[in-house]
Formats: sequence, C-alpha cells, structure tokens
Amino acid sequence: MKPLKLTLQAFGPFAGKETIDFTQLGNNPLFLINGPTGAGKSSILDGICFALYGQSTGNERDAVNLRCDYSDRHLLTEVVLDFQLANQTYRIRRIPTQETPKNRGEGTTSKASEAQLWHLDDSAQGNLLVSKKVNEATQYIINLIGLEVEQFRQVMVLPQGKFRELLMADSKEREKIFSQLFQTHIYEKIQDSLKEQAKNIIEAKKDQEKRISGLLESVNLSTEEQISIELETLTPQLAIAQSEKEQAEQNKINAAKAKETAITLQKRFDNLQQKEVNLSNQLSLEAEIKIKQVSLAQAKTADQISPLYDRFQEENKELSKLNKRLVKINETVHQSTQETEQAQQILTESKTAFTAVDDLKKQQIELKQYETQIDELVEKRKHLKNCEKIAKKSQDQLESKQTEQQTLREQQTSLESQVSTINQALETLAVQQIELEHQRQQVEQRKKLDQLQQDYAKLVLKEQKLVKENEKKESNFQESETELRETTRQWHLGQAALLAQSLKMNEPCSVCGSYEHPNPAVTDGELITQEMLEKIDKKLETARQALQKTQQELDQIGYQIEHQQKEIQDYQELLKDLADQSLESLENLFNTTETEIKLLLKQQTEQKQILTQIEKIKVSLSEIESAIANFQSQAQTDKEKLIQARSSVEQIETQIPSEYHQAKALSKALEELTQQIKTLTENLEKAEADYHSKHLSLIQSQTQQSSLKNQLKEQQQTALIAEKAWQDALENSLFTDLINFQQARLSESEQIAIADEIDTYQSDLKTLTVGIEELKAELADQTPPDMELLEQNLTEKSTILTEKDQAFQQFQTRHDNLQNIQTKLIQAKKEQIDLDKEYAIYGTLSEVANGQTGNKISLQRFVLGVLLEDVLTQASQRLYRMSKGRYRLQRPESDRAKGNKASGLEIVVLDEYTSNCRPVATLSGGESFLAALSLALGLSDVVQSYAGGIRLDTLFIDEGFGSLDQESLELAIRTLIDLQSSGRMIGIISHVSELREQMSLRLDVRTCRTGSTVKLCGSHTP
Repeated sequence: MKPLKLTLQAFGPFAGKETIDFTQLGNNPLFLINGPTGAGKSSILDGICFALYGQSTGNERDAVNLRCDYSDRHLLTEVVLDFQLANQTYRIRRIPTQETPKNRGEGTTSKASEAQLWHLDDSAQGNLLVSKKVNEATQYIINLIGLEVEQFRQVMVLPQGKFRELLMADSKEREKIFSQLFQTHIYEKIQDSLKEQAKNIIEAKKDQEKRISGLLESVNLSTEEQISIELETLTPQLAIAQSEKEQAEQNKINAAKAKETAITLQKRFDNLQQKEVNLSNQLSLEAEIKIKQVSLAQAKTADQISPLYDRFQEENKELSKLNKRLVKINETVHQSTQETEQAQQILTESKTAFTAVDDLKKQQIELKQYETQIDELVEKRKHLKNCEKIAKKSQDQLESKQTEQQTLREQQTSLESQVSTINQALETLAVQQIELEHQRQQVEQRKKLDQLQQDYAKLVLKEQKLVKENEKKESNFQESETELRETTRQWHLGQAALLAQSLKMNEPCSVCGSYEHPNPAVTDGELITQEMLEKIDKKLETARQALQKTQQELDQIGYQIEHQQKEIQDYQELLKDLADQSLESLENLFNTTETEIKLLLKQQTEQKQILTQIEKIKVSLSEIESAIANFQSQAQTDKEKLIQARSSVEQIETQIPSEYHQAKALSKALEELTQQIKTLTENLEKAEADYHSKHLSLIQSQTQQSSLKNQLKEQQQTALIAEKAWQDALENSLFTDLINFQQARLSESEQIAIADEIDTYQSDLKTLTVGIEELKAELADQTPPDMELLEQNLTEKSTILTEKDQAFQQFQTRHDNLQNIQTKLIQAKKEQIDLDKEYAIYGTLSEVANGQTGNKISLQRFVLGVLLEDVLTQASQRLYRMSKGRYRLQRPESDRAKGNKASGLEIVVLDEYTSNCRPVATLSGGESFLAALSLALGLSDVVQSYAGGIRLDTLFIDEGFGSLDQESLELAIRTLIDLQSSGRMIGIISHVSELREQMSLRLDVRTCRTGSTVKLCGSHTP
C-alpha cells in the first residue's frame, strides 16, 4: 500500500482543509515530517490510519475526539485518502461521529459516522464499492491490504512509543502477524484437518472399546476366554436338555391321544342319552299333532265353499258403495241449488250498480282538462327544487370553508406554541449527549474492572493449586533422586563383584594390577543391571520434567497475576470514586440519561414535523381565503335564481283548484274514477258468468243423481241372488253356522306349514327310533371313560414339558448369545486393530503438525520459523551496520517455551562483542529503536520477495531517532536511503535537527493560535 494524496479537514490540529500530495515527493521518496511539539506531525499518520481503519495510530483517542477545536462549526470533520495497491488506485473517505449545527434554529445535532470507498478507474467518479457503512468499509480495507489495524501499526506505521511492539511480541502474537503477511493459513488448515482426523480416530477407538465392554457386559462376563469356557460347558448341558425336552413332548402326545379317544367314546354315550331324551320329547307331542291333522282336514273342506261366501261379500260391498255415492250426490244437488240462487241475486245487484258509470265518465272528462297545467307546474317545481339545491350547496361550501379557515388558524396557534415549548426542552440536548458518551465510557471501564477482578481471583486460586502440586512433585523428584543415588551405588558394587568373579590367582587385576586378591568384592543380594539403572534414571528425568513444568506454570501464573494487578490498579485510578460504586448504579444512571436523550431526540423529530405542518397550514389558509371570496359570489347568484323560480310556481298554482296542486292528486283522482268504472263493469261481467256456471253445475248434478238411483236398484237384486246361493251351500256343508265356517278357514301358507310340521314330526320319530337301536347295539360291550383321570394325566405331562422346554430355552438362548457376542468381539477386535494402524499414521502426523512433540513447534510455526530466519537475516544486515558491527538478530532453536506456551518464533540478540545471546528486552532505548527499525525493514524486504505476499511499499516512523548518537543516526539514515532506493516510500517524524539538514524532502507542519497547516518543501515532479 502506498498513499498518493491525503486530505484532512477540521481534523486533529488542522482547523481548515489541508491536502498532502505525496506524488509530488517523487516515486519512492524518503522524507521528513517536521514541526514543533504539538503541531500535528503524528496527526498526519493518524489521518492515514483513520482513513483506512477508523482508528488513530496509537489508539489513544476515540474517533469522536479527532475534531479540531479551532474549526468553524459549519465545517465538517472528514479525511480522504487516495492510495495505490498493486497498480490499482482506491479512494476512501471517512467522517467521524460529530456535532453539527442545526439547519434551522439554534443548537446542534449529532451526525453519525460514515465511510465511502471507491475504486478509481478511467471513469470520472470511479466505481463505488462501499456507499456508507463504516464496518463494511473497514472489512473491505482489511481484505484489500491483508492487514488488520494492529498489524498495520506494527509493520507499516511505527507510532510514537509503539516501535518496540513487534520486536517484543511473543511467539503467538508474532505468528498471527506473520501468518497474515505471508498467507500461511493453508498450513494451519492442514494442522486442523490432521487434528480433526486424529480426534475422530480416538473417538472411534473409544467407541470401539465401549462397544467391546458393552458386549461383554451384556453377557455378564469380563473376558473373551470366559466366553469360550462357558460355551464348552454349555454344549453337553444343551444336548441333555434337548433330549429331556423331546421325551417330554412324546409323553404329552401319548396322553393327548388317549384323551382324544376317550372324548370320542364319551360323545357316543352322550349321543345315545340325548337321543333317548329327544324320543321321549317327541312322543309327548303326539296328541298335539293329531289335533293339527283334524284342523287341516276342516280347512280343506272350508276351501270348497269359500268362493260362494266370497262372492256374497263382494256384492254386499258394492251395494254399500252405491248407497254412499247416492247420499253424496244428493248433498251436491242441494248445495248447487243454493249457489245458483245466490248467483242470480248478485247478478241483479250488479246490474243496478252499473247504472252509475255514465256519471263517472263525465267527471273523468272534466279532470283531464287540468293535466297540461299540472305538467307545467311539475316542471316549474323541479326547476325550483334544483335551484334550492344549488343555493344550499353554495351556502354549505361557503360555511365549510369558513369553518376550515377557523380550524386551521386554531391549529397554527397550537402548533406554534408546541414549537416554542420544544425549543426550550432541546437547549440541554448537546450537553446531555456529551454526558451520555462520558457515562458510556465509565460503564465500559467499570465492566472491564469487574472482569479483571474476577480473572484475578481465578488466577490466585490456580496459583494456590499449582503451589500444592509443585510441593508434591518436588517431593517426588527428591525421592527419585535419592533412589537413583542408592541404585547407582548398588550398581557400582555389583560391577565390582562381577569383576572379582573373573579374578584368578597369579593373574594381574584389571583395575589395580595386583597378582594377589586377598579380599575380592562380593554382593549380598540381586545384582543391579544397566536396564534397571536406566529405568530409574528415566523415572528421575520424568519427575524433573514434571517439576520443571509446574515451576514454569508457577512463573507464568505469577507474571499473569502481577500483570492483572497492574491492570486493576490502572482502571481503579482511572475510575477513582466510581470504582467503589456498583456497576448497576452506573448502568442505571447511563440508562436514565440515554432515555432522556431519546425523548429529546424524539421531540426534535416532532419539532421538524410540526414546523412542516405549520408551513402547510399557512399555504392552506392562503388558498382558503381565495376560495371563500369565490364561494360568496356564487352563493349570491344562486339565491337570486331561487327567488325567480319560486315566483313562477306560485303563478301557475292560482289557475288550478287547490286540491289538485300536487300532480299526484290529479292523477290519483283520475285513477280512482277509472278504477270505479272498471270495477263496476267487471262486477257485472263476473256476476253474469258466475250465474251461468252455477246453473250448469246444478243441471249436471241432477243428471248424476238420477243415474245412481237406477244402478242401486240393479245391485240390490244381484246381492239377493248371491246371498241365497251362499246360504244353500252352508246348509249342505258340515259346518253348523257362519262362525264355525270362519274358524275352520286357513290360508294356503298356514295349511302348508301345518302339513310340513306333521311330516317333520313323523320323520324325526322314525330317525330317533332307528338311531337309538343302532347306538345301543354298538355300545353294548363299552363302558363310559374316566375323563377326569385322563385330563389330570395330560396336565401333568404338559407341566413336565413346559419345565423341560424352559430349561432347554435358557441353555439355547445363553448358548446363542455367547456365540453371537463371540463373533461380534472377533469383528470388533479386527476393527480396533485397523483403528490403531490408522491412528499410528494420522495421530503421529497430527502431533507433529500441531507442535505436541519435541520443541512444541507446529507446522505453520515451523514454516513461519523459516520465514523468520529470512527476515532476521535481512534485519541483521542492517542492524549490524547501524550498531557498528555489534548486534545481530537470531532465532533460538534449542530453547523451548515454558509450560504449554507456544514457541518457535522467539527472537534474541547476538552481541558480537561478547559472543553471547541475550533477550531483546535487554537493549537500551536507542538500541531497541535500531533493532525494531531493522526488523520492520527486513520484514518489508522478505514479504515482498514472496509471490502472493502482502505489498509493504510504505513505512512511517514516528520518533525514536532522538535516542541515537550522531554516528548511529548517520548509519540509520544511510540504511533508510538504501531501502528507499529499492522502491519504498519512507516517512520520518522527528525533532532531530540533523535529520532536517540531511533530508531535502520535508512536510513542514506549522502551528499558530488558530490551528496548524502543512507545507511541502523540496518537492519535484514525479
């Protein structure tokens, strides 16, 4: 990233608009930012950092505090930066949150922060990438440059007091910076992938172990050998149980067959007994059957004379019908006679009334003479009504507008009163908004203090636990150390005894050379072997490592507690009395202030809406006044037309009788006359038609009456003949009277049913007799079986079978379960072996890649370590020259970090004067500045040399040169000149006068009582 143009307006100490065109400094300039203390030199770097990330370089000031106090209140605080990245040009503009004057009225309003980002191409405006959102613009910049704000401060901008941060950073922080710069996240992904695979394999192994344990638990055993032993025992037991079960099944079958045979025999005895009972019952029905036989014979005799009786009944029925019809027709003739007489009387009356028709027609002709005048009167009245309607509408419109005018004037007065009230309430808004921001900071600081105190308590508990653990491990270490010393002594004694066993008389000793061996060494117990000694030595080493680990953890936790205490003290000093107040009270105060501000902002919005309403009301009042004048004129014209129309109506009404002034009255009178004439005519016609109809009906009834009388005489003769024939037949039959005959009669279905019943009885009697004789012959030599004894025998056999079957099933189930579990265990063991083989690959790779072995260096950290070596090589070349051949930067490869702390990216300084390596923290202020500068320059070189790396085309250095002596300063300047010649822009902020004399390109920052300005000195056309 290389800045091209920076515009600062009302920013920091710059009251107006200051534009810095970096392109006028040349392609790859080395320039000085010069000016007195407080003039605003660092504010130039703040402007660049704020434009890109919305934060200052030191992050000591919030964005809301970046506004210049000298600026005109109407001038907006903003920063615009044009910069180049990989041959592409971009522009970013940021506005911090600030108070701006209201467009109307007094006071200020809060303007929210915003940001815009453009890609500057050939078009005039460029391509807008971000329109307004601050966070979106910041994320876009991070993606473009490849650095977050903290990393940008450490590798491209070295702010005042911050130049040692990258140099002093630990491995973890340096790993984060380097991985972002060199884009080594792929190695981290490989680490995570291997770790996840190893984790999955471990989980699968645990699941497999649980499965094996579960399989054994399911059969209440603990080992596979127990399964094999139990299977060997179960096999003969299962065979015996199966044999006993089969024998019990056969015994049950035999008992069941005996029972079935007995049941069959018992059924035949029961059948014989039942048939004998049925025969007795059948014989008891014999008398009843004989009665039914007599009844059936009488019914057949009655059937022979039934036709004569039926004909006699039918003729009498027909005679009865004719009598009823004659009575009915007599009544009809009588009624028709009366109706005819009434119709004749009505006809006479209608003829008398019809004589008035002529007078009614004369009245009708007289009334029709007024119809023309009535039509004219109707038209005039319609016109009058229309005029009244128009006049009323005009008057209503006039009154409505006058009412609306009055209402709007009252609304205007009320709204103006509200505006005045709101103006008074809004006078405190700006003060309260500032107070709210102050309270928000206090709440956040108070929350941070609470969190720090909680973390501190946890660290103290952890330290206490580690102290106890350290004491225990120290005791273990001392015991192991004592054991090793004693074992070593025993081993030496054992070695002497072994050597003594090889001594021979008159042969020299391999130790002292003596030919005499008066007191050779001997051992009292077991000899200590080299393996036993090494085992105890490893035990001691393990105890030592465990003790060292705990001591390292104690050192680390002690440092953390000390750091935590300092942070707590800092926040307590910052909060002062508020540190003792509860967080809840601070939050309540903040919420109360925030609620009041929201209410005021709401009133502010309401005020704008009310002012808009007042303007609209004024416009409406002007329009209404003009409309009222028009409505007044129109109302007067419509009133005059109404008077003329009313006069015309009154003139016509004097020519027509008063009862007919209404059009409907004349029409109604004419309609009534017409209806009277029509009614009288219709009544006469109806009376004549009704009389003729009734008279005709009377004649028809009289004719039917005469015909029925003749039919009745003929039917009476026929009925007498039929009655005589029936009486003769009854006297000649076996029946004594009509009742006896009717009792003997049966329907055909009843006769068939009785006949079938008689036949069935006779057939059943014969069948039972034959069946009893056959059964008696068959069972002559048989006796009834003892069913209770047979049932008891079958029950006993079934119980035995159930017991044997249950025993067999238990053996069979246990045998099958064990075989099934044995098969599953074999498969599970095979799968477990496969998982072990797989873990041997991925687990080892994961441990190596994630830094869990050796020096605890992960794959990514190993790659970054190689890159760090390149960076330190480049940095050391410059540091060696700037330190006059004394210092180089190196990465210690043999040292491991304490405890579980990440390692592999540490930096030490090699002092060529003493040939010793020491921590970079031991360097003096000036030496630290040179080392940090060398590291930043070396990092810039290496990053750009790697394909795909982030481009570090710019470096800004804020102070640090004042700590150098004259010779070191010249060496540093020479180094920067060499770097600048390789294609980088380097800006230096310093008070050192020698720099001003040696550097022709400068940005002079000048200050006065009204703010600061920037002037470019020594520029040339790029």
